Amino acid sequence: MDLISSEDSFSSSIKYLQSKMFQKAKCSQIVYPSDFDQRRRELLKKIQIIILLTVKSVSDDECPLLKLRSRRCQWKHCNFNQRLSKKSNKEVQLQEVRYTTQKKRFDIIFNILAKIYRLLQTKSSMTKRELYYEHTELFGSQATVNAALMDICGLLGATPWELRVFSTSKGLVAGDLVITTADKEVVNCSKPRGVLVPQNVKEIKKIKSSAAFILLVEKDAAFQKLLDEGAHLRFAPCIIITGKGEPDINTRLLVHRLCQELAIPVFIVVDADPYGIEIMCTYRFGSLSLSEYSQHLAVAEVRWVGIHPTDIAKFCIPTVPLTPRDFVKARDLASRPYIFQNQELLEQVNCLLKSGKKCEIENLSALSPTFLTDMFLSYKITSKEVI
Repeated sequence: MDLISSEDSFSSSIKYLQSKMFQKAKCSQIVYPSDFDQRRRELLKKIQIIILLTVKSVSDDECPLLKLRSRRCQWKHCNFNQRLSKKSNKEVQLQEVRYTTQKKRFDIIFNILAKIYRLLQTKSSMTKRELYYEHTELFGSQATVNAALMDICGLLGATPWELRVFSTSKGLVAGDLVITTADKEVVNCSKPRGVLVPQNVKEIKKIKSSAAFILLVEKDAAFQKLLDEGAHLRFAPCIIITGKGEPDINTRLLVHRLCQELAIPVFIVVDADPYGIEIMCTYRFGSLSLSEYSQHLAVAEVRWVGIHPTDIAKFCIPTVPLTPRDFVKARDLASRPYIFQNQELLEQVNCLLKSGKKCEIENLSALSPTFLTDMFLSYKITSKEVI
């Protein structure tokens, strides 16, 4: 049945899922639940239960109903102990979504649910972007797909990657690291400009490295400058990673997995401004929007090498004034649990607010062409001046 061409996406999705639930093994490309690992069997069973309950409510002349977490994620919905974590469903009020009042939301959820069921059955995968382009008229925007996917993840108690839906990678990794992907492709990350972070990090088959530490860099420009200066070779074999700003899920998954498997220190270099500090906190404590996945994404071992706001005066680094937006972000940071419970981090945020000045990594070049490499890799990593 062609789900995309159907006029009634909800009914079409229900019928498609019913047909797949009771389909007998005829196609060699389909791997059925009995051959799956336990987690995939659990997820397939959960989807089946949702469909059976929905069909039952329709047959009983009742309105189909889903109980979903609110899409508005607030700090009060999270716990904090080294990293953010989402409160359980028992602690967070669920939202009732009825077919009669939110028909399109139902249509989208069940359309995507049908696609996920197919991905789990065939052990195939797709990106969020590919998912959007399969039915642009129904979805309307990528943001709608992302929101519906989060609804489904909450409904099934699963992560997007467990449902075989991946984010598109934007991060880069370089240095002493060889990865064997899920497709058995061997990726050597020692290339001069680095390589793209793999899309399916969770199913990487093998990781090989003799690196002494991992260095996270906020920006691509600073990442490339470090590579040009041979920073990953000059001091010790190391791995350098950039998320090109706010890190995507795949970059955070890779950092988390490398930290777990290699058991080496993880350092980070960001701008001395509120947004650089927030990026550091995202790697270390997790993000509010993805707090329910922090156990897979947050790396409590991350230590902030610089640029610290207190470094600005110490090294006479050129600065620019904070903007009104910067002040709002800095005050917001100061109120977050992982900042106000950490005296060292709170001191850095307060330094920004008091001085009203910020600086970017690029400003270090005014001091010396190789200042970033010499100072942060040679001096600070071997000292106690990390936070």
